[in-house]
Amino acid sequence: MRPYPEWVRRIVAIENKPDLDRSAADALVDQLEHDVETALADEVWLATETTGDRVEPALLRSMPVEAGILTTAFADGVEGDARDEAGSAAVDADAAAVEWLPSDLAPADPSGRDTEVVTRRLEIAERAYGKGWRSYHDTMRPDCRHFQLRRAGRALVPHCAAKDRCPTDRECASSCPSFAPEPPAWRTNGWPIEGGRGKGSRRC
Repeated sequence: MRPYPEWVRRIVAIENKPDLDRSAADALVDQLEHDVETALADEVWLATETTGDRVEPALLRSMPVEAGILTTAFADGVEGDARDEAGSAAVDADAAAVEWLPSDLAPADPSGRDTEVVTRRLEIAERAYGKGWRSYHDTMRPDCRHFQLRRAGRALVPHCAAKDRCPTDRECASSCPSFAPEPPAWRTNGWPIEGGRGKGSRRC
């Protein structure tokens, strides 16, 4: 039997708190300290919405110094291409800023990690990777002519040739204006015997 592959390189933990008021910050301190102390992640970040102040409020909170701080602008009030095609609020990538760099929590010799820590890290990584794919489970259409898989490092992610990017789970659906189902010939004279998704699913 082949050994289980050691595919996890780095884990980045991000606590996402757009509205970081005093009570939210106080509640978040314990979680960030826990993330830092357990060192299950290689980096710990706090992501929050930018305020435009000269000094971001997140820097004035009692956050652990090992945690990085990322501020960004959520484009609820921005028009046009600042919103994604599904109509949900997008993130203005140009407005993102690293206010504080995190410490590297990885040990100098990763092979020296405790076995239990290695197992927990693997569970966290596989849960996160699986969750990313599960969001597509009810809508994803690999039988669309535009559906492809692209390699991202050692992972595989959905890619839409019509949009030329990774689609959201809401976009990759039968309601997509670019959805082009496989022709019937692709679903006959082979697997599956009667109907269903054919060559696209097999290729994936």
